[in-house]
Parts: sequence; structure tokens; C-alpha cells
Amino acid sequence: MGLGRSVKHEWAMLRNLASSLIKNESIITTKARAKKTQALVENLITKAKKNYDKSLILADIFEPNVTIPKLYNVLKPRYQSRAGGYTRILNLEPRMNDKAPQVIMELVDNTQREMKLWYTAKIVARLELQNIAINPLTQKNVDKLLHNRENGEEKFREIVEICKKEFYSDPKSLENLPRMRNDINTFKKRDHPYKIVPRPVKRNNATVSTSS
Repeated sequence: MGLGRSVKHEWAMLRNLASSLIKNESIITTKARAKKTQALVENLITKAKKNYDKSLILADIFEPNVTIPKLYNVLKPRYQSRAGGYTRILNLEPRMNDKAPQVIMELVDNTQREMKLWYTAKIVARLELQNIAINPLTQKNVDKLLHNRENGEEKFREIVEICKKEFYSDPKSLENLPRMRNDINTFKKRDHPYKIVPRPVKRNNATVSTSS
């Protein structure tokens, strides 16, 4: 299947990643794995929206006592007006040991932790403290975060200042690049300050309200 593992091993890995994403609403993995996991999760959510018999998707997931209720009772109504695009991928800095491209993969409109918000704010905080201009990739991520967010720029600035205090109070810490795996617990302690403003999207000659 293309990731350097046996078919059986890789399928188990993808099921595990998909189940973790459904359960936690965000994961960190390599870009190659995220692309494959994204296809599986999008398909699972679509099946839930179409009221597939739950027994038909058991082979695609782990922890069915958690993931099945989440799919049918939470994600199905959340994405009822969406035709697709239930997940998003944010590029991160490469993994330290082998330089493999890493990403955050999230469910959109998630009600738990929007990891890309905090990770991007941490990068901006470090760059500002080092007097380094924001690179194009980071600026692109910031622009996406602020798009259609009520008081988005003001709230984002608040988070940047929080990150400066949380992570960079010691000048030596500026020598370390942000690493999402080390930051997850700290990020999860913070409340999400954004109010998502829905925008109308035309699909099949009908207008529905979505948010991203």
C-alpha cells in the first residue's frame, strides 16, 4: 500500500489512525499516512451520514464502542450540511529523527482542541521573539485561521502572547523548534477563544451554511 509495511500491518495502522482521529478530533502523523487516513475517515463519515448499517464499518475501525457512537451521534449531525471536506491537514516542521514531513490532521468544526491554532501561534511567537520574519507557509496558515473568524486577529494575538509566556520565558527555549508532540498537553489546557462565523456555500443550486 505504499508506506513500507505489509498490507495487513498498514491496514491496522490506518484503522488505528482513523479511530484516533474520530475519537480525539486531531492527530499528528506523517503526510503520507495522513493522506491515506483522510480518505478512510471521509468515507466513514459519509457512510454514517447515509445511515449505513453499523456492522458494515466495524472492519474499518478500532474501539467501536467509542468510535461508532461518535460517528453516528456526533459527526453525522455536525456534517449533515457538508458534501465533503470533513478533515483538514496542516503541514508542520519535519520530524526530528528522520526529517519525514509531519502534519496535523483534524476534523473541521471540532468541538475539542483545534491544534493548528495553537501550533501556528507558537511558531509566530517564536519568530517574533527572534525578530525573524514570518515565512510564507506560516503566514498562509495564519490567514486561513483568521478567515471568517469573529475578532480573529485580536484573539490570535492573545494566543501568541500566551505562547510566549508558556513556552519561551527562558531565552534558551528559543533555540528549540516547536514540536507538536511535546505541546499537546499544554495546548489542551487552554480554552478555544474563537467563535466560528458560518458562511453560505452554494451546492447543487441550494445555499447551505457551513463553517471552517
